Amino acid sequence: ESEDSLTNRILETVAEQAALGAPSKPRPNIARIAEDARAAFRAQLDRILADSHDTAKAAQESPLLANLQAISRYPGFQGRQRAFVWLSDGIENSETAQFCQVKGDMPRAATFMQRPAFNAVAPDSLTGVTATLLLVETIPLPSPSLAFCTHDEMRAWWPDYLRLNGAERVRLEMPRM
Repeated sequence: ESEDSLTNRILETVAEQAALGAPSKPRPNIARIAEDARAAFRAQLDRILADSHDTAKAAQESPLLANLQAISRYPGFQGRQRAFVWLSDGIENSETAQFCQVKGDMPRAATFMQRPAFNAVAPDSLTGVTATLLLVETIPLPSPSLAFCTHDEMRAWWPDYLRLNGAERVRLEMPRM
């Protein structure tokens, strides 16, 4: 899907504002606020995608599973209408697992969740959550240093993992530079 379809989910109408209990604003103000939000989102996404190609900014670890656990337990992430947008390459690189680097560290999500290591990173229930995963594919998979997975496996693994942990709606998008 296009970036516009992702960012069009910003509240744009008086009815949407009222449904969420947001403060009432005139329609022209809502439209301007929505466009400002889209522009800010695009600018941040462009910066993050550009930074993903800068080796000086590369993280030595990537504890994605622990980060997802932290999101699920964050006090501000409670309530009826929970949603998150997660921008990632999907490659877990931590003490828990080294996806794509170590053979067997990225089995099917259901198999992974049977491992004792899963207990340390298991998220709280994601029941009712809408998750949008922006999976950034900056390098070819497999590659010499990441020989044990493919982009197809990554595209299947994360939505499966999120659903197995209760997420009701999972969208997978691959933003491009």
